[in-house]
Amino acid sequence: PIPTKRKILIILAAIIGLMIVLVSVIVLEFFDDSLKKPTKANSILKLPNLGIVPKILLNSRKINLPFIVNRLLENIIQNIEIFLKISKSDKKTETLLFFSTLSHEGKTIVIGNLARKLKMQGKKVLVLNFNRESLHQAEISQTGFTDIPPGSSVTAPVQ
Repeated sequence: PIPTKRKILIILAAIIGLMIVLVSVIVLEFFDDSLKKPTKANSILKLPNLGIVPKILLNSRKINLPFIVNRLLENIIQNIEIFLKISKSDKKTETLLFFSTLSHEGKTIVIGNLARKLKMQGKKVLVLNFNRESLHQAEISQTGFTDIPPGSSVTAPVQ
């Protein structure tokens, strides 16, 4: 029988396959332009990072989630106050921007909790919430297009 190089070819194919996977992961990470790290977000946005609220998806009964959320909000408020003291701004009004690259992450809940905490401390707070549905409705009303067929009447809700 003539000896074959099957073992060498199998090992070579495994090494090449592993190298392709490693190179593709490194290339994808290198060209990833999302704001996953605070340092990258600071350098791109030219805005200081005052706090990060992690997304906790644990179903454990042992975690005191209200305590964790409250403590995180206190840390964010403390960082905001420190930043305002350091910046020595003469402005009476400060604007805070909350954003995320994904939708349905709980930004509105965090903003609401933060506003509630700030109001409890005696600060004046105004929360403006942007969502795509309101933008869509604004675009429709500006173009004069409505979803209501002509001839039908619609009453505005009383507030």
